[in-house]
Amino acid sequence: LFNRLTPANMDNIINIQFHKIQQQLEDRKITLSLTHHAHKWLAAKSYDPVYGARPLKRALQHYLLNPLSHMILAGEVKEGDAVEIVAPAEATPQEIQKFATEDDNEPPLVLRRKERAAPTGKQ
Repeated sequence: LFNRLTPANMDNIINIQFHKIQQQLEDRKITLSLTHHAHKWLAAKSYDPVYGARPLKRALQHYLLNPLSHMILAGEVKEGDAVEIVAPAEATPQEIQKFATEDDNEPPLVLRRKERAAPTGKQ
């Protein structure tokens, strides 16, 4: 009935799910960007030959949405901010330690708040 998903299919599925998350943040004017390495990390972490892309939603919840929610509640990310999601290989040990949980068997994704651009109002 259905063709099994391949790891190559994960790119499009990640893009679709990531776009949905971005839409949820539009009202707060928070923008997200996912580095190429983070995208590949998510694809590798969330693909399962038996379950296909089903683990992706859990991975996004655990590695992206939960940490982002904590950052918003702690005031580390505010309206209008940009957040860059990077793979462990792109992060410092201190950043990895901040986002690691007891449940993680390997380093997690890291979320970096990017500086807001200075206003360029006319005077």
